[in-house]
Amino acid sequence: MRETFVYTGPGSGSDLPTYVEERTKQANQTPANYWYRATSGDAPIRWTPAIHMPRWASRITLEVTGVRVERLQDISEDDAWAEGCRSDATRALDWYVRLWDSLNAARGYGWDVNPWVWVVNFRIVK
Repeated sequence: MRETFVYTGPGSGSDLPTYVEERTKQANQTPANYWYRATSGDAPIRWTPAIHMPRWASRITLEVTGVRVERLQDISEDDAWAEGCRSDATRALDWYVRLWDSLNAARGYGWDVNPWVWVVNFRIVK
């Protein structure tokens, strides 16, 4: 999985990169702000966009185990839970429909359109 990161090298006291999500939470910034100044005297650090993240800097590796195409409304209750449904929801499918429409309805791909979607299955390698 790729993330925006900065690697300052072994001289910084760490051989591991710092990820934008960790740093922005500490500094109360949004991930869209790729410049960070720890104190007013520090030089700005340039974040590396996620698209340029090398594999060694990744915190987890995913292996694709299956790919198929299906209609959106063919999703099962179990698949809706796997999409990240909150544990306080009574029906994962209802939650998923609301989430889908909040992200896609304005672009003309709402639940009622029942578009074709790619279903990608994976397992976490590390």
